Amino acid sequence: MAGMTKCKTCGTDVAQGARACPKCGAQQGMSLPLKLTLGCGALMALGFGSCVVLGAIGAVAGDRQPHGAKEAATTPSAPRAPSPAPAPPAPAETPGQNNARRSAQQYLSTMPFSRVGLINQLSSSAWAGFSLADATYGVDSLNADWNEQAAKSAQQYLSTMPFSRADLIHQLES
Repeated sequence: MAGMTKCKTCGTDVAQGARACPKCGAQQGMSLPLKLTLGCGALMALGFGSCVVLGAIGAVAGDRQPHGAKEAATTPSAPRAPSPAPAPPAPAETPGQNNARRSAQQYLSTMPFSRVGLINQLSSSAWAGFSLADATYGVDSLNADWNEQAAKSAQQYLSTMPFSRADLIHQLES
């Protein structure tokens, strides 16, 4: 067919100039802007620098005690009741989960995806290459409105080529 190319991810015919594959949602002929890529690195460096500065301030402030605090600490007092055990800390994100969540957020800010399409995009070795578990975590952690994403995707499909209602629904479900 004239004006069609193959999707690099799933091999489906895609109209030339389309931004995404209608079947799997993979971006076609586009990469994330350099500005976004550099922005993330700068943001990470800024965050790390802030942690270092705040940690240094906390260490200096922690060495200071109010006047008379040392005497109060050495003065005997009545025995205290044992405090209850602290609650276990919430599980922290692994670096892979954190990166997958941030990538999923970045993809959704660029174009609409279905939940499955975004997980496939993140776990595809041709694109982001996250493990399926990290990709699923990253997508699910966003609590995205998938109906809103489907509506945006439908608008995008209709701006590219005409669809019947049934074909559009089939396209969105595939």
